Amino acid sequence: MLKINDLFALILEMLSLIILVTWAYAIPNVMWKKLILALIVLLIFSGFWGAFFSPKAIYPINGVKNWFLKFIILFIPYLRFVNSKRHFVFLGGLLIIVNLFIQGYFGREDW
Repeated sequence: MLKINDLFALILEMLSLIILVTWAYAIPNVMWKKLILALIVLLIFSGFWGAFFSPKAIYPINGVKNWFLKFIILFIPYLRFVNSKRHFVFLGGLLIIVNLFIQGYFGREDW
């Protein structure tokens, strides 16, 4: 079960990253600004995730704080769709919660 959920977690993380980068890309009007902002957002998200939430994190966060912060970080990109596709926002949040619950219930996270 954890192997499947680990794959599911990776897919959710990548989807959140893709949504966030495309959101950053869509904001500016000039092409070079689009590319720079998308690259900056990609580096910040990846660096933050690697420092605090990856399996080999430099500054690991445990417990409920880890669960809550992971949810917030993974859910923020879905807010892009709050005005246009609310069902996508709800589904994204639900899938993230289910994934984190399975990780906590089956021992992947320290709860």
